[in-house]
Amino acid sequence: MIWVSASGAAAWKLTGRPQAPFSEPLSKVASTALEEHRLMTADGIELGAWLSRGAGNRPVLLLLHGNGASRSSFAKLIPFLEREGWGVLAISMRAHGDSQGGTNDFGYSAREDVKAAVAYLEQERPGRPIVLVGESLGAAAALFAAKDCAGRVKGYLLAAPYDGLDTAVWNRCDRYLFPPLTEGAYAGLLLWSPAFLPLSLTKIRPAEHLQDIPQTVPVTFFATDDDRYARIEEVRSMREAIASHAKLVSVRGGGHGRFLSVHEAEYHQAIQDLVAQVERTP
Repeated sequence: MIWVSASGAAAWKLTGRPQAPFSEPLSKVASTALEEHRLMTADGIELGAWLSRGAGNRPVLLLLHGNGASRSSFAKLIPFLEREGWGVLAISMRAHGDSQGGTNDFGYSAREDVKAAVAYLEQERPGRPIVLVGESLGAAAALFAAKDCAGRVKGYLLAAPYDGLDTAVWNRCDRYLFPPLTEGAYAGLLLWSPAFLPLSLTKIRPAEHLQDIPQTVPVTFFATDDDRYARIEEVRSMREAIASHAKLVSVRGGGHGRFLSVHEAEYHQAIQDLVAQVERTP
């Protein structure tokens, strides 16, 4: 009973909002071009967003943050993207930042957030190529939405994506516990997952949606070689599944989700290379 109760409490905690809604003012970003917007998803969730329109017909980058973060985590990245002349739309996905929503299912339902953001860009910046930059949770949401965005998103940068939620949960249990507690914690979360998620955690698998990205669309995977949550061998396997139009940028050290603080130059270069490839594509 202790194991069952503790597992249920952990599952409830992990699938709720990481923190209460908080303000995300434009003053967080050193930009004079940003506009504050609110988007509405097809399933009725209101999202906070920042839009920078960019120059001419240059691409627009849609930024999707990682788990427990928000669009504010891109405060350092946005000025760099603006200097390149690109447009930017940064959203706080459901159950994060100042957006609505109380359940975090690790990108599965947030596919609606991605679809809403893409539709918004098509309305606000028609004819501009859309390049999607997703980190961890954001990368998963991008893949879940890939089928609906086929022909509409022209490039993907997927940083530290998880291949399946079961693997991601196991990696975290393995990171913080030791046998037999590792196996016990994993089994408990697996047991409770149908009560808190729309699908069993074994069925929430972003990697199964890689083939929804058209072969004409370039994909860059970005990963660190010591990531204990989205392990390099898992990201490498995802890249190999769509090897004809994907590449992997692997960097040394830094762990999970610290791309801008540890590998800023490499991250910037990966984005520049991807956007250049998109702009060369007819």
